[in-house]
Amino acid sequence: MILGNTVRFSAYTIDENALRSLHDALGTQRVGIVSGEKSWQAVAPRMPRLDVCCHIKYGGECTMDAINAAAEACSEAGAGVILGIGGGKALDVAKAAGQLIGLPVYAVPTIAAT
Repeated sequence: MILGNTVRFSAYTIDENALRSLHDALGTQRVGIVSGEKSWQAVAPRMPRLDVCCHIKYGGECTMDAINAAAEACSEAGAGVILGIGGGKALDVAKAAGQLIGLPVYAVPTIAAT
């Protein structure tokens, strides 16, 4: 929601230990992960235990083919939420896939620009 010059987010965490709060936020939902290879390698050692039902290692462009593939994989695996991890393109694929199949999306950006 935008009010004048103020932007408010329903949930936004900035903290060096923000990944720890993912378990509380996601609870027992089955999680579909969309990530880049390098971003996954950077985040994986600090990820809390989650009920991950699929992991799409994304690389390339944010195309309808990539979005459809991620949406199909998450849907077939029974994901209740999508967790996007990485830079802009990976997060765009995760967000678009979530929109396509009606799942909430949590984003873990791994670069400051995102």
